[in-house]
Amino acid sequence: MTKIRVFSLFFWVIILVFFYFAIKNYYTLDEVCNMLNSVKLPSNVYLKECEYSDEYTYYTDIYIKDNIRKSYFKRETSSLDIDNIDAICIYENQKTTDINNIHKIITISNTENSYDLYIPNKYSFFNSVERHGLDENLGIYKYCGKKDIEGKKCIKISFTDKNENDIYIDYYYIDIESNLIIKFESYSGKNIKELKLIKTITWEYQFNVVKDSDVKKFDINDYQGYEIYEFQNENLNLY
Repeated sequence: MTKIRVFSLFFWVIILVFFYFAIKNYYTLDEVCNMLNSVKLPSNVYLKECEYSDEYTYYTDIYIKDNIRKSYFKRETSSLDIDNIDAICIYENQKTTDINNIHKIITISNTENSYDLYIPNKYSFFNSVERHGLDENLGIYKYCGKKDIEGKKCIKISFTDKNENDIYIDYYYIDIESNLIIKFESYSGKNIKELKLIKTITWEYQFNVVKDSDVKKFDINDYQGYEIYEFQNENLNLY
């Protein structure tokens, strides 16, 4: 009889927890921070990042496998003030190799940071939190409800910054199931009624699809004709 009661109690606890998250209609800033911090870097993931604005489109393909991160960057722009980009960045064993295919320049440097690119805009998000604090009464943080993005149930939150002349609002869309940021929007204007979309960034994730060939190690023989600069202990070596 006791076992039946324990099982019944456990069953109803599970049901209540499920319904709590299913009907939950407000997320505090502290809860959102905990959601993002709960996600850990996997050993194998492919990430597609697309950034759009009126002046450029910026695509990034990121492959992560066994502590190696290889990123391909391409930016196409219609503005004379913004450069096109065709580059590769490889991170392995605390060494970063940046390959500029347009100018044929390679820069190799030591770094202690592995950069958690698996959670895009996590740094900008927490920079906003650090700058503004966790006091929701200031009106800077706002929970904007739930929204479907590409078939995913997301929460939408915003940070608002104001100065004497302009207002800036950043929106983050976080997948409730995976706790991943999958979309970012940035607006600015003289007031709320005149806000203009400045840029949009979206992210798509695929897990356990990255092959060894996707994260091929840097080989200097693959880049004949490139200038190579290597920084070691603040000293510059030229090839």
